[in-house]
Amino acid sequence: MNIVYSTDRLDAWKARPEDIPRVVAIQNHPENRDKTWRNTEEEFLRLLDDRDTYVVAYRRKGEQETIGYGILWSQPFLRSLEFRRFALSVKSRGYGQEILKGTMRFAFETLKAHRMWLETYDFNDKAIHLYEKLGFVREGLQRDIYRDERGWLSELLYGVLEDEYAALAK
Repeated sequence: MNIVYSTDRLDAWKARPEDIPRVVAIQNHPENRDKTWRNTEEEFLRLLDDRDTYVVAYRRKGEQETIGYGILWSQPFLRSLEFRRFALSVKSRGYGQEILKGTMRFAFETLKAHRMWLETYDFNDKAIHLYEKLGFVREGLQRDIYRDERGWLSELLYGVLEDEYAALAK
């Protein structure tokens, strides 16, 4: 297992092909599927081969079950990391906040990123609250950017810069 980072309660490792069926199941769970972009198993497997993309699986320390996943896209030439998406099978335990803080630490302290950013659907109130609580700045709205069976979907853009992270980490 190739650990990307750890938090107090979780390990985050680079997903392997055998992790992808569980990742897809978490993504497609009714509590997650309407709040995140959905990839096929084949798309996830292709992402595993992209040197700038981290498909990260999360599990509680000392346990074997994958309880979530994230997709991180590094742009080294821009010193930027996009937190593309994440979803968890275990809710209301603070794991989302722990994952986001761990990812911020990974971005700014390990990768030496200048900027970390993400997008979220404008109706995802729980995620919006979390991002703003952790210091992400709302940078914009992308109107009607995607279309699926629900109709046109808009996304909010959030970001944190390295000096903002440094101030938050104190």
